[in-house]
Amino acid sequence: GGVQAYCLNEPAQIGDYSAETIFKVLSDDQKPVYRKNLRSRILVGNKSENQYDIRNMPNIFDLAEPTKRDAYYETDAVLEHLLDHHNTAPFVSKNLIQHFGISNPSPDYIRRVATAFQTGTFEYFDG
Repeated sequence: GGVQAYCLNEPAQIGDYSAETIFKVLSDDQKPVYRKNLRSRILVGNKSENQYDIRNMPNIFDLAEPTKRDAYYETDAVLEHLLDHHNTAPFVSKNLIQHFGISNPSPDYIRRVATAFQTGTFEYFDG
């Protein structure tokens, strides 16, 4: 349990964190999740009105010396982020249901398919 911190050149000491520090924590289902000590934002639009503040996922690439390993870790982190997002399962489920022929699925049907998508299991009860 707990949080593990990794620094660029040496093991992290308590309080010795920078923008290069990466934290490892366990998710609710005990999978390791890596977080970079960085907040990246994109501001779009006119400052006086209609400005959007979008959170940009930080990258873990070493831009000076990128490696295939870094690309693998970065791709894996993005896919995990997308799969764990709370909107992914209902979105994918609704589109799959519509693709297979039901143009307007009920919210309950979408919820059942989304739950199966998230858990990886489905039990059918006839009755």
